[in-house]
Amino acid sequence: MLYFKVYKAGEMIGAETAADPAFVRWQEKNNMLVRCQQEEAEGIVSEKDNDTIYLLNGKQIPGVETDLSAVFVSQAEYEEAISGLPDPEDDTPEIPDDEPDTEVLSRAELTALVRMQAEEIQELRDTNSVLTECILEMSEVVYGE
Repeated sequence: MLYFKVYKAGEMIGAETAADPAFVRWQEKNNMLVRCQQEEAEGIVSEKDNDTIYLLNGKQIPGVETDLSAVFVSQAEYEEAISGLPDPEDDTPEIPDDEPDTEVLSRAELTALVRMQAEEIQELRDTNSVLTECILEMSEVVYGE
């Protein structure tokens, strides 16, 4: 996982993560933007929209008009950066009433619940795979293929 801060005109405007970073550079020979290794990269594509390109290391990319840049940081620096940013998806957060019968999960309980749900999802995928194989075998018998 890569962590980076996003800057516009030298001012930090956000922070992002990249689980599967798409590094890009300009290829003169074909006059186009191509995916590349991090060492050759002139930019990184945002995983939020898979469209926005952030410039790296003060480089400019021909054909890409942007004033956005990215600087890689540690996870701690990333978490510190996002803690001071407003949530872009929730401009007016609602604070729920504190009712005595509201169930509050601890981090351990929440982690266990997520793991359990992931296991259930995997079981459903396995069942789906078996059923798909059965249908294919039945269609071979019925249609003689």
